[in-house]
Amino acid sequence: MSRHMGRVNGLLKQELSQLIMRELKDPRVASFVTITEVDTKPDLDHALVFVSVMASSEEQNDVMRG
Repeated sequence: MSRHMGRVNGLLKQELSQLIMRELKDPRVASFVTITEVDTKPDLDHALVFVSVMASSEEQNDVMRG
């Protein structure tokens, strides 16, 4: 991965994290989700976002639906 793509991925990760904390009104998601990595396609058309969910396995399904 180029340094440029690394910076793009880092900025997307930071912005998505802030949006979840500030803008998302679903309490299931805001309190349990952490974005761990972002992998953006070189053409910037798609990004794969990896998350960590700190909850029981039953609650994880609810969080991911949220």
